[in-house]
Amino acid sequence: MWKEAEDKDEDDGEAQKMPELAPGELLDLLRLIPRQHFTQPPPRYTEAALIKALEDRGIGRPSTYATIIATLKARDYVVLENACFAQPHWVNLPAMHYCPLFQP
Repeated sequence: MWKEAEDKDEDDGEAQKMPELAPGELLDLLRLIPRQHFTQPPPRYTEAALIKALEDRGIGRPSTYATIIATLKARDYVVLENACFAQPHWVNLPAMHYCPLFQP
């Protein structure tokens, strides 16, 4: 639920309240700022970054980190591209193309 907030105007120092609006009330567009913004995906994990993330989350032990990374690679859950983990190319294919169980 919307809670009415008070904004302080820097010019006069007084608090200003949001105006009351009725359902279905038409509003005037005062200005439009055309800006284009592209989002960036989070950076991919390197082996060192993955080990640090595992440590931070309390997953595994130092003696198991090498085994975890080896298992990820052996089962083709990830591939190394430019020293970073990436999705294997087959992840983006529709299920019907690589699994006969999904054939019509």
